[in-house]
Amino acid sequence: MLILDGCDGIENIGVPNGLPSSLSTAVTEPEAAREEMIETNSRFCHGRLANRYEGTWSSLKWCRVERCPNLDTIFDTGVRCELLETIWVSDLLMARGLGTKRDLIRTFDILCSAFENLQHLHLHSCPRLLFALPVFDLNYFNLQTIHIMHCGDLKHVFVMREDSEPTEGRAFHRCLRFPRLTTIHLHDLPKLQHICEVKTMLASALETIRIRGCFGLRSLPAVAVREPGQRRPTVEIEKDVWDALE
Repeated sequence: MLILDGCDGIENIGVPNGLPSSLSTAVTEPEAAREEMIETNSRFCHGRLANRYEGTWSSLKWCRVERCPNLDTIFDTGVRCELLETIWVSDLLMARGLGTKRDLIRTFDILCSAFENLQHLHLHSCPRLLFALPVFDLNYFNLQTIHIMHCGDLKHVFVMREDSEPTEGRAFHRCLRFPRLTTIHLHDLPKLQHICEVKTMLASALETIRIRGCFGLRSLPAVAVREPGQRRPTVEIEKDVWDALE
């Protein structure tokens, strides 16, 4: 478990000098504990956490980051969290995404494999956030819920790197599948254009879509053809937004 709450001085997440040894050990030696637990408060966050930690937080399952107004990146370059199930982020005034665009391009393959077990994504009140997570191949098979509110600059939830092209041994999918995604709640995201920067997003298990105040939205996920009697998704959306969908 990673908890950051009310850390006014923190600018990025890493393993800083000066933290208690038990916290540093929990991160740098994840095999020593069944579940990593880091509780960081303002006593330890008076300066920038500049140290870069390149490796894995192999036991991290739950990440909660709140009220850190100077945080500019959620995860630092090279961090991998293959077992991470829940990301809960709120009240970050400066954050623009998981990393800068430069970091996103340089470490894209690492980031794409870093969140393959993610199940729940919650983003609240991050006014400068431009994107949430990167995608390339089918790396969100386990995602079940997306809840995003009050992120005024958000254009896409999932983005692709600018230079993404097919490479040898890797297929490039213009249709991305989210087979376990059941719930999408989006509220007050005036600049949101597409949930996924790849416009064709297939979510065959969708049950609920609730959208309010997303007047720039141009597409919703596609759902598979359902058998007679099979329940269709419940959609709540303003008529003006519905009529503007492509």
